[in-house]
Amino acid sequence: MSEHVISGLLKKRRELADKLAHHQRGLDQAKATLSALDTTIRIYKPDHDVPVQGSARRSKQRNRYFDVGEAPQLLREYFRDLPDGATPSTNEVVQALAIVKGFDYEAMKHDPQHALRKSIMKTLKRAEVSGWLVEAYRDQGVIHWRLT
Repeated sequence: MSEHVISGLLKKRRELADKLAHHQRGLDQAKATLSALDTTIRIYKPDHDVPVQGSARRSKQRNRYFDVGEAPQLLREYFRDLPDGATPSTNEVVQALAIVKGFDYEAMKHDPQHALRKSIMKTLKRAEVSGWLVEAYRDQGVIHWRLT
């Protein structure tokens, strides 16, 4: 029994070491590219201070439920198709978008911490900040939304 466990642990260790070596090669390549860029900058502008660490924009984390730009688009389509003056609750919006995407809403409807619910809530809040959606009212802590 212990030989089987040791064998599995060693296999996992090899896989992790291979993954680490792969990422290290990627880091080494990125460092070499960065160094070449710094050298090129100094050729064109010798007195330029090249920062030690860059302040590049954060790369977007991939959302596992929606492609880039898909959630706001689905949200716009959902509100476009509602009757005038409708004020759906956050739960109704989450259910509608989950169904459109083919997710099992019943499995997550009672979990306020579910990642899909959080993702849609962030999209609702961004729509509110951008000004095309507003919080119409709250009913026992549940937000209802309407178009502006």
